Amino acid sequence: MNKNQLELLKLPIYFQKILTDNEYGINEEGDLLLTKNEKQNKVCNFLPILTQIIYKESNGVYEEYKYIFEGVIKGRERLPRIEVFTKDLNNKKWIKNWNPFCKLYPKIQENFELILDFVYLLSKEVNKSIEFDSIGWNVYNNKWVYLYSNGSYPSILENNLQAKTSVQGFDLLANPNLSEEKAFKHTLEMLDLCDPKLTYSLLCFLLTSLLTTPLTQTKDLSPNFSLWIYGRSGTGKTSIAELFSKVFDKTNMLRVDAFRNTMKKASLDYKDCVLILDDFGTSKNKNDENNTMAKVENMIRSLSDKSNSLDNEVVPKGMILFTGEKFIDMNEKNHSTAARLIRVKMDNIFNSTENNFEKVRVEKFTEYKNGLYLQTSIKNYLRWLETKLNNNLLDDYHYDFIKLKKELDVTIHARVVDSITHMIIAFNFYMTYGKEMGFITPEQYIEHCNKAREILMTVLIEQKKAVLPPLVEQFIDVLKKLLIEKKIKVIETVDLIYGSKLNNDNNIYGILDLNKNSLKLQWASVLQFMDDYLSRQENFVPLFSHQGKTLGKLLSSLGYIKFKTYENTNNVTTPYPIISDNKEGRSRVIDFYADKIPEITDIVQELNPKLDLDAFTTAYDQEVNDERHSKKRKKKKEFTYMNLGEETTFKR
Repeated sequence: MNKNQLELLKLPIYFQKILTDNEYGINEEGDLLLTKNEKQNKVCNFLPILTQIIYKESNGVYEEYKYIFEGVIKGRERLPRIEVFTKDLNNKKWIKNWNPFCKLYPKIQENFELILDFVYLLSKEVNKSIEFDSIGWNVYNNKWVYLYSNGSYPSILENNLQAKTSVQGFDLLANPNLSEEKAFKHTLEMLDLCDPKLTYSLLCFLLTSLLTTPLTQTKDLSPNFSLWIYGRSGTGKTSIAELFSKVFDKTNMLRVDAFRNTMKKASLDYKDCVLILDDFGTSKNKNDENNTMAKVENMIRSLSDKSNSLDNEVVPKGMILFTGEKFIDMNEKNHSTAARLIRVKMDNIFNSTENNFEKVRVEKFTEYKNGLYLQTSIKNYLRWLETKLNNNLLDDYHYDFIKLKKELDVTIHARVVDSITHMIIAFNFYMTYGKEMGFITPEQYIEHCNKAREILMTVLIEQKKAVLPPLVEQFIDVLKKLLIEKKIKVIETVDLIYGSKLNNDNNIYGILDLNKNSLKLQWASVLQFMDDYLSRQENFVPLFSHQGKTLGKLLSSLGYIKFKTYENTNNVTTPYPIISDNKEGRSRVIDFYADKIPEITDIVQELNPKLDLDAFTTAYDQEVNDERHSKKRKKKKEFTYMNLGEETTFKR
């Protein structure tokens, strides 16, 4: 075959060199030849072009695993890429399996051995790779290497070896038009998208997940926790979870009710990154709810025992983020499970029917999603992490972890403190990366680290609070808005003025008495006001007036309601005097423990100036005292006081 024909075949230079240096050749028909005793012998009708040899670990030793071939048959047709396991190389079947028209010339066994000799010569020249069975962090010769489907950090190992993974589909996302500095700074801007407790928790959780494997293999540093984002439907839980966690060109999300085997496989595949288990709390029946809860609890517990598990095959290799309309029930049974979770309430991004909707958030979200700011920065950060991991990063992490844990002096489950500690330190290392690369100044580094710590400390303290069911949470939220907008009034009273009535004519539908730790609300009327308020929203469906009993039971189960027993039956509502249409009557109220809903009592107190009891005369005090001790007095007395220029009369 002449020079022009060889050029048309585009044979690798090393392949041509082996042909020239070792008396091999190619004839006009494209046969592989071997010159022996000045005579050219045809070996086969194809050219086996070895392109790569892949190694794998076996019993602590890296051995040849498979040979990768490309080829040309009959001098013109390209053969497909083929992988041949090293153990199968001595069997001629791999040639037949490659292409049925591949042919060895007579003296088949001898020519097959000549092909193997030729492959051996090629093996000295081709690239050699080490293949791992996972993405994320792996160890080669006591050095950390990070793997993704189309690359690795570092790209070249010792002895000019390349590192690769057999797992496909996990290509790191990045915007090629975005500089490393801009990607970092835009990522910090993303923290202002909505409630910082939410955005900081999500970013810090992702940053922690990037180090799952190294931390798990280090004593006392295994990140044994999950993040749980909860809140009302339509606000954007799934979208923001994905925005702050998806770093590969592949979905990182499963429904929480997925099959166990599907969930198990995903938890192993998504190594050193975040897997989202989405949409908890939407089961259609109790049986589905119980099955889902069992799977969730099993996953949470397996996550929390990474470093101690005896069966590593069932332990998730990354970290798991849950989303749902509600959190798991905060009962005694789930106490241990809840301690393995950091929960954060969702802020509203997409629900335009809610009062806190801001269009600019939707616009910013779209920009951040399409710009791939976070993904680009994470890809660059991983390169930096590889260098640091192989230069005492884990020692620094351990020192910071122990020190910070002592500083976080909060009386709460130790697991929760560990979780927040991980998130703070992970953020600090990301800021260290920014500082060392010159993206932020040392002063900005301190400012960012302090801000993150302050926000995550708030998240830590909030873990001590009870999580309200969505219906109760919305009840309190709408009640606050009704009070602030003065759609209804709740007056504040004291023991001195006992017997005050609800007065619908004056828009008074509640009474707060802090001395009795009591907040009474006219139940049916308040619920109707709430639905009237919500009716301004699109796609309105009556909520509270239709679920009064359900809401009452939820409030009761939370211990929010004072009970009065009639005929041995606990009643959620009790009768109470009211004035309506200038007539006295009775209506049913719910009597709350005032200290259970401080967000409501605080608003009531702000809207109701304190009575100046010292303004009442001593004579009046004596008169009231005389009334209490008089058995003959039959007529009700009246007293009048002035408050902010308004004269109010009470009968006694």
